[in-house]
Amino acid sequence: MRAVVKKIYRLDGKGNLKAFVTVELGPWTVHSCRIIQQLGQRPYVALPQVETPDGRFFPALSAPGLREVIQEAVLKAWKEEQQTE
Repeated sequence: MRAVVKKIYRLDGKGNLKAFVTVELGPWTVHSCRIIQQLGQRPYVALPQVETPDGRFFPALSAPGLREVIQEAVLKAWKEEQQTE
């Protein structure tokens, strides 16, 4: 499956959360992927989660290899956006 980054919603704060990303996976659109980068480390992608009433979190998406496909597309788009600044 191919992931296409549709929009990067950049956050200008100084925290670890750098952006929210919308990704298209075939006929599906995934909102609220997050780019996180801690000081001195490489950025990574956190997929959307669902919170249960008792405060636990579970992935909203789950499929073999899905995370890698999304992360590769998002980080590539993020790097390209960083270079155009």
